[in-house]
Amino acid sequence: MENIPNNSISTLINHIFFHLTGFECKDQSIIRVNNEKLSVNGDLYFLPSLKLWKTVLLDKLNCNENCTNILQHCADIRHNELKQTEKINTNEKVFQSLILASKTWNLQITKCTLQNERVCLFLGRPSVIKTIINTVIQKGRSFGRNASTNENICLTFLPDEQSELTSMRLQLIKNISERILDLQGYCVCKKVCPNAIMLSSKSHIETTEDSKRYVCGVVKNSETNTKETTLTWRRYIYNKMETIIELNDQKYLHTKKQDINNDPFIRNMAEATISFELLAIKPSRPVCINIQTSGDRSLTNTKGIPFILYNTARIAAIIKKYNEGISNGEYPELTNIEAVDFSVLDDEDEWELIYNFIMGYSQAIENSIRHKPTFQICPQVICMFLSRLCQKFSIYYRRIKILTEGYKHLYSKLIARIYMLKALEIILQNTLAIFNIESVSEM
Repeated sequence: MENIPNNSISTLINHIFFHLTGFECKDQSIIRVNNEKLSVNGDLYFLPSLKLWKTVLLDKLNCNENCTNILQHCADIRHNELKQTEKINTNEKVFQSLILASKTWNLQITKCTLQNERVCLFLGRPSVIKTIINTVIQKGRSFGRNASTNENICLTFLPDEQSELTSMRLQLIKNISERILDLQGYCVCKKVCPNAIMLSSKSHIETTEDSKRYVCGVVKNSETNTKETTLTWRRYIYNKMETIIELNDQKYLHTKKQDINNDPFIRNMAEATISFELLAIKPSRPVCINIQTSGDRSLTNTKGIPFILYNTARIAAIIKKYNEGISNGEYPELTNIEAVDFSVLDDEDEWELIYNFIMGYSQAIENSIRHKPTFQICPQVICMFLSRLCQKFSIYYRRIKILTEGYKHLYSKLIARIYMLKALEIILQNTLAIFNIESVSEM
């Protein structure tokens, strides 16, 4: 998608690609994003083999016959600007030119290395952190929304006559796809338009000339491994609510036992859990559900909605306690974000939270529905994004004491961390809204 924010990783990849090749980037897969061990492996990397790059560019590269990798090609096309540099090897010349060029980009590169046949790129963390956190807090609920593409699209679904749960899965896929497309800048039509997609569990259905068929997997009973045709949506929600009640004494929930149907919190939790469960598997594949409440792990694992909402509430509680502490002098007031020293966020987990999830949010939205080479709906990308974010934050929270009352020498770090939490809270709220799930401030 060309319609992407200037401070997104996609934009950075486009800049790098153009600098190395002289061509606009049509396939970003050649430059990969790292997710872990970033201080060692870099934030991004690519393989320099010229053969790979020619494949991506469909042999458009007109290289000097001595070129064997993309760095040599870059040195060749940028000969005039690189000949002014000191007498160093070609790789270092290209690395220096890339670092220099990035000074005009929103996200700057500060180091390049060649490790095990990979070119590893390292970003300037303090400036990147300040830019992205400032942007998220300013934009709030609109962060991640692209400008209009001026393209229309319409999604419909054909209910499964045999399985109510499969029909509900089709509707959930349609609903979340519409929200993602809206964020990507598409105009989602309620009436059938020329660019129409029909979701169905059947591979053979009649469609109009303008409509394309998109086949989705059915909901299966995990015990029989066949399509679940007897369990209704209402009954499945009730079963899930019963399981939630049984877990009242465990770490997620602390409400008193009462009539299940009269508790909107528990009903909302059950519906959210089921929605996440049905969307966490690639739409083209079937989803297997356990209809026996005794074997239901969707409420206790670290990938499900309760764990996600628990960590969302945890962040809200920290921010609330900080705000309350300002009034009684426990904590300093937040300084203007422009004056904050974000270089104090030097913990590796902090950078991974910011890089993978605050910066990575726009990329997750982009990857959730792919338009080229074929149209693909991928809500499981957003599910995994949410799960990984909360797993990483949970690890960070257990290891780091964020609120440090009485330690004035740590106030600059406290303020930077509060801004980071505010940005994370916005990312969580925006991502949950894609699922039509409301964020919570306490659990």
